[in-house]
Amino acid sequence: MSSVKNYYSVDNMKKIITVFEDFLTEKYNTNSTILNINLKKEIFNIMERLKQNPQHKQMTLTDLNKITVQTLRDIIKAKYLNNLSEKIINKENYLERDTQLYSNRKTIYGDNNNFNKNTQLTDESNEVIINEFNKINEERKEQSKEEIEKEKVLESDTIDQSMSQEDFQNSLEILQEHRNKLLEEQQVIEENSSDTNFKNQLMLSTTDFMNDRNEMLRNQFSDIGQIDPKQIYAQNEKIRNIEQNAINNKPISNNGPSFPLIKKPITNIIKEKFICINSMDRDWINQQNRYQYLVKFNYVHKTNQQVPIYANNPTIPNTKSALSGGIPNLSGFYYNGVQYLSGDHVDITNIIGYEEIEVLVDDDINIQQNFKNIQSVEVTKVIIPADITNAITGRLYNFNLNYPYVLLHIDEFKDVYEGTDDSIRKAFCQLVYENFYQSSNGRGYIVLKPVQGEKKIFYPSLLSTMPSLNISIRDPNGDLLNDSIDGYSILFIAYEPFNRTYLKIITNNYFDKNEFYAGDKIHIKKYCAYKIDSSQDSDVLSQLNNFINRDSGHNICKIGDASENSFYKSFYIKAPSSFSSESGILTVDENILKNLETFNCNINIDSNEPNGYVLNMSLQNSISMKITTVNYDSASLIPEML
Repeated sequence: MSSVKNYYSVDNMKKIITVFEDFLTEKYNTNSTILNINLKKEIFNIMERLKQNPQHKQMTLTDLNKITVQTLRDIIKAKYLNNLSEKIINKENYLERDTQLYSNRKTIYGDNNNFNKNTQLTDESNEVIINEFNKINEERKEQSKEEIEKEKVLESDTIDQSMSQEDFQNSLEILQEHRNKLLEEQQVIEENSSDTNFKNQLMLSTTDFMNDRNEMLRNQFSDIGQIDPKQIYAQNEKIRNIEQNAINNKPISNNGPSFPLIKKPITNIIKEKFICINSMDRDWINQQNRYQYLVKFNYVHKTNQQVPIYANNPTIPNTKSALSGGIPNLSGFYYNGVQYLSGDHVDITNIIGYEEIEVLVDDDINIQQNFKNIQSVEVTKVIIPADITNAITGRLYNFNLNYPYVLLHIDEFKDVYEGTDDSIRKAFCQLVYENFYQSSNGRGYIVLKPVQGEKKIFYPSLLSTMPSLNISIRDPNGDLLNDSIDGYSILFIAYEPFNRTYLKIITNNYFDKNEFYAGDKIHIKKYCAYKIDSSQDSDVLSQLNNFINRDSGHNICKIGDASENSFYKSFYIKAPSSFSSESGILTVDENILKNLETFNCNINIDSNEPNGYVLNMSLQNSISMKITTVNYDSASLIPEML
């Protein structure tokens, strides 16, 4: 149907006109303008007559155009044949292509036809169109018959070529014998692979072949100037014979026979990685709430830090980096055109400038491994601290399990759960009580487990990577389980002579008994006692700072006095000291304590400027997780021998 539609298009009529104009130019050296022919009208009349024949709808566009051009040619020759000799100008100056230039070539358009020159464009024209149509239709039928006959021949040639059971069994035995032979050859190769004689024999065989070939060439072509190129090709057969004999007589190749290789299916390796997240490792100075924090994977943060340069600086200025502590100052240095000498003790009061170094900052929870191709993520256990009863007021600090369950939220995965409110719908898992244990100081811990074994599965596509997790533990209403904060700022650290073995930590703000309790483990950061009096020793102050800020932390020995409302502002830790097992005496470091007292006497406590921060490590929660990844087994990419 589309071919008929294209046939009656304007573009197709233009194409027919172009073809016919080329025909008039090539055949008669004329055109429609010279002959005064309205080709559009003639072609339109032919198309209208073709419409009257219902069979034209089944013909292709090419066949319809052929009929149109042939009919138009016959009509034009009949109507304008008498005018051709008059209209053609200087025909003698042109070659007749079909009769003069190519005299032996069969002409495409001849002058012989059965069309009556006096025929008008009426029924006779229609009859010409029908005859052309029937002619093409008959040719197509003959072609279809030939194709049917060919198919019958192909069907008759098809025979049953299947093997009988006996023939198949015989062929199978032959293949097995061939395989056994190859295996025997392989065994011989393995036995002889370390045999020196075997290798020497192979080398001699190859050497003999090369010597024979070279000798033959030297004898045959002793005089280079008399070499006939034909003789070179004549020796090819002899050379091939020598090569074949060398191949047949040499030992079996160390490479052995080649076996067919089969491609193994690619298999995956499922890896399960167990991780533990402790809220103590977060940046608790800035992320003060212990039940809401950020976990980063494979994250390293760098920053630039201004470091003071002293007149007797321990290192050469501008030689420090994130990976190097700098070049030691052994013989002095120049800074801004001035020479400075080395010294045994750094005078921190004489600062001559600053140098900028790049330092690595790891204040956030940072898991070093970067997980890829993650199949699933699940929480296995959660441990939270239990509450404490204040014996003085009878007040119960029951922050944790006043509810039948608690919710763990991971902001990156909010499509795991479905429930009756938004807090459940945003949850990663629902946690219920599983176990309880208690430490020696009375502080207890509750073990929670997912109630339904909740798991986030990534399907059909694996999770490519997991850069961070925003975690929070909440009550059924969606509020944080405990709104208490960490990171209390320290006002100062005092030494009381009547408490010789203790240091008193005084905070800027009051806290209740649940925040710091006897037996709890604390961690102090960024405390700094510096030299502000000539009687102080910088090295001793450095020892004091290292003791206070040590990574192992300190145990709270006792709590300070309570206020009228039963709140506290201080607690005690062990002072720097050493124990003698011989005398059984605990000796405090008087030199450190003396420098501390001098420092406290020269600072303005009333300014309430914080000097360090403290975290209760015993109040932190931990989350155990399992991450399952999928990796391709590289061994499965190596094909096996059949």
